[in-house]
Amino acid sequence: MHVSYADLVFAYLAQSTSGGSGFAIVTDRFLCLLGRSTSTRQARELYGALDGDAVHLDAAIAALVEHFELADFAIVQVLDSHTRRMLVAVQGDVVVDIEGAQGTRLAGPTGATWVTGEVTGVKSLALALDGVETDAERLPLGRGVVRASAVSLAQRAAETPTFIDEPMPKTTEIDIQSVMQAMAGDGEPARQTAAEQSGKLVVELPDGNTLAAATPLVFGRRPWSTEWDTQSILSIAVASPQREVSGIHLELVEVEGQIRGRDLNSTNGTIVYSAGRAPWLLSGGREHGFTVGDILDLGEGYRLRIARV
Repeated sequence: MHVSYADLVFAYLAQSTSGGSGFAIVTDRFLCLLGRSTSTRQARELYGALDGDAVHLDAAIAALVEHFELADFAIVQVLDSHTRRMLVAVQGDVVVDIEGAQGTRLAGPTGATWVTGEVTGVKSLALALDGVETDAERLPLGRGVVRASAVSLAQRAAETPTFIDEPMPKTTEIDIQSVMQAMAGDGEPARQTAAEQSGKLVVELPDGNTLAAATPLVFGRRPWSTEWDTQSILSIAVASPQREVSGIHLELVEVEGQIRGRDLNSTNGTIVYSAGRAPWLLSGGREHGFTVGDILDLGEGYRLRIARV
């Protein structure tokens, strides 16, 4: 997954029959719909301002009102895509429709006052300029800026729980033989020593350091961007110049004497090497329990190993 929305997919309506369009913006943590008076320059500059790890909704509102002097906008900051927890602000002729644990409809008054709120468990979300048809057909929207009069959460097609006959997403060229030999030593299936069977489970990093997984470990290019409770997880940043590793990619945690991994809806998934079976792909939000000696390849040569110390 490139953006930290993880399982969130968006769609937009380019222009309504009732009037012109504004701009829809999607960054790693923000969804924004700007009013019809917004210029191309303002939309471009605002995209750059929101495309950062440290930006919070308060700062974004200040930029919209004070620097860009926009009268009509709606902006959503995704705090946690898994629980669908979001901050919402709206001003002027933009309507926000939210359905979740409790249905919410926000519409800010025209002027220098905006409405803000926090919602959790969002099932559907739609931002629209005043007068836009809610049932009009829309186009998919990834990360970037487009002319739009409405933008909303799109329904993701149901995922098949089993593997399908499609090419494996490409990460990097991997010498499978050398990896398997490194696991087994002499080409035979790896066997655990008595020390390995009785020691403490750890995750071995590419630099040789090890981490206990009693506290969940979250790996990715920008694993902190989910704004999860930093007291309850440990974020490990992975260098990925080719962006093969997603912003949040993989979670590992020890559960009842086993390290379990969960794909965080990454774009390319994680290739798993286990003794005695062919390499396979952990992706699509699936979970799996690993054994000592398993190697997890996140992409661009970043490999983790399950071990005991």
